[in-house]
Amino acid sequence: MYNLLIVDDEPLILESLYQMISKKRDRQFMVFKAGSALESLKIFREHRIDLLMTDICLPETNGLKLRDKIQENWPECFTIFLTGQEEFEYAKEAVHLEVEEYMLKPINSDELTECLKRVKNSLDL
Repeated sequence: MYNLLIVDDEPLILESLYQMISKKRDRQFMVFKAGSALESLKIFREHRIDLLMTDICLPETNGLKLRDKIQENWPECFTIFLTGQEEFEYAKEAVHLEVEEYMLKPINSDELTECLKRVKNSLDL
């Protein structure tokens, strides 16, 4: 079982993703959730997180900077970026950072399931 942390400042999206993953992925992921980057760092200090799924646009920082901070302290953590932004610069930066996935909101349940399968296979390796 892997630990997955979802970070999104929009409560409805956060809860929706939490429910989708909890129901679809059975016991493959223990799912944690955070409504801010600061809250997510607290969870990282308390639990070994294998997969970070974060919104790029967060109030106190952006997901790109959060991912950088995570990689400094927990380099083995994989990352999936979520965004409602279709700006090319975000996708370009995500590719540059060698993140595992980049998904546009609204997230489709089937696409999320496939994404998590791919990432789980990478984690298994």
